[in-house]
Amino acid sequence: MEYVDWNSDDCEIIIPEFEESFSILPTYRSFPEDGESPAFFNMSHRFDALKRVAVSKVSVHGENGNIVSGAAHIHYDSAVLLTSGWWFNYSHFMLDILPMLRATDDLQFDVLLVSPNRAALELLEFFDVDAEVVILSEDVSIGVNKLWLVSPNGPPSLKPGWVVRYLRQNMLPKSDIPPKGKRLWINRNDTSHRQLKCGDNIEPWLKERGFELITASELSVANQVALFSQAEYVSGVHGAGFTNTVFCPRGAGLFEFFDPFWMNGCFRILCGHREMRWDYEIGDPYSSDDHVYCRDVSVTKNIVINKLEQFMS
Repeated sequence: MEYVDWNSDDCEIIIPEFEESFSILPTYRSFPEDGESPAFFNMSHRFDALKRVAVSKVSVHGENGNIVSGAAHIHYDSAVLLTSGWWFNYSHFMLDILPMLRATDDLQFDVLLVSPNRAALELLEFFDVDAEVVILSEDVSIGVNKLWLVSPNGPPSLKPGWVVRYLRQNMLPKSDIPPKGKRLWINRNDTSHRQLKCGDNIEPWLKERGFELITASELSVANQVALFSQAEYVSGVHGAGFTNTVFCPRGAGLFEFFDPFWMNGCFRILCGHREMRWDYEIGDPYSSDDHVYCRDVSVTKNIVINKLEQFMS
């Protein structure tokens, strides 16, 4: 593994003072040379560790829209680094990393260095980035003379209102989309964990009640934005696909199903910013063997039906 060799004397932290923002120093992941497990650290305590930020294969998104494979070593005069914990997750990339772009509006730099995510380039296409974009992955080292680091916009599960407004401003179609009362069920068919276990197949009832069964990761980001912007109700087991509720119309509703040992209210916060209704049901743990984040959720079919009928009434 090769490492970015940052000179800490030439690093500058940008702590944006936006409305409702938080002045919290960023957290980065260090990769020790001795092969130990990655450790998270707060930059205020481990600034020196920025000299060893692991990267891997690099892709370059140039002005012509092409993606070019990176070489063994690339050097830039100035760069902005956008990163956060859990960058590989769609939700964290959208809510934690994309809003950092707002802090770069008045900066002059050569390249934007972005943590790897399978939807990164597609998401960045919604934003007017006047610089080369490099997605960090494995095999390449990058050197810069001047590096800017953008601070987070708040704790991972507590996003300020300006984040929602910023995403909507840049990612919603410019023409108004009239609400069409769509009902969306996120089925999580793209993963083997955190499934809803009902005993009986719930899908026929969902379809009968007008729900579209979707696997969010199999849709383009543009299609996800369009679907959620027309949604009246969204439901399913808690997962990253619910991040798209930032595009829902005001007054829409989100109903989540949770494992009893792990609940995350992050989407309740987003719903509050959009004046949406939010409710939930806690199921039973389906298996005690899986990590608490990954457990399937056991809820009887009758409970699912009753809860959703009440929520939609």
